[in-house]
Amino acid sequence: MTPPNVQDLAALSLELLVEELGTEGARLFLREAFSKYRPDYKGLGRDSQPAKKNAFDPRGAQQNAHKHGPR
Repeated sequence: MTPPNVQDLAALSLELLVEELGTEGARLFLREAFSKYRPDYKGLGRDSQPAKKNAFDPRGAQQNAHKHGPR
């Protein structure tokens, strides 16, 4: 069975995450996944900036330094 659209695929994926990780585990996983993206990104074809943070984005650099420690 193939989900008919991306929202249905996301709903199915979220259901599986919650079943496997529990509500809080799924929430933490998604928070980590979303942290890789710009908070103000509007979506493909609706935004001129890239979706993902890059090395030159000070917000991304601060998060990576905090997460991985000094290099």
